[in-house]
Amino acid sequence: MAEAPVTLDEFRDHLNLDSTDTYDDGEMTSTLSAATDVVESYVGAMVPVEVVETVVSVGNDGRLLTKRWPVIEVTDVTDVTSSTPDPTGAGQIWYLGSTDYVGRYTVTYTAGRDPVPEALREATLIVARQLWDRQRSSGPQVSLTGMGGQDNPVRMGFAVPAAAVELMAPYRLFSLV
Repeated sequence: MAEAPVTLDEFRDHLNLDSTDTYDDGEMTSTLSAATDVVESYVGAMVPVEVVETVVSVGNDGRLLTKRWPVIEVTDVTDVTSSTPDPTGAGQIWYLGSTDYVGRYTVTYTAGRDPVPEALREATLIVARQLWDRQRSSGPQVSLTGMGGQDNPVRMGFAVPAAAVELMAPYRLFSLV
């Protein structure tokens, strides 16, 4: 398992909690993991992780598209000629020297960043704090009047805080907007 971009102690410090109070550590670890998943859905892998996956080539132009990005290093490709892979960092691997790669290949590569940029670590803390705070409060609610005039409170959905989105912006490889 890859190392987390933000430690439990860093999250506890961000929440201004006493470092000796470990009562909520299990829940805090889950919250931090969920926040990491949210940030990685925007920017790709944060910490280096080795990935082995089956990749289907996208045509005869020498590209293989990986599921995890950014790609730091390609260590192995099977069922391909001996061309040297060139990681682009964007989840694409270009094979220079030949374009005859239509098919399926097993690719072993490292995705992530080393080191993790401070902006992404801060974005993870911001998202984790929002998740943590929402768990501990009743959260914003709107009332919908149902049948018979009954008031039905409904929680509003989760949104990534604007501060986190701005911190992640330089590291996104595509726009979601």
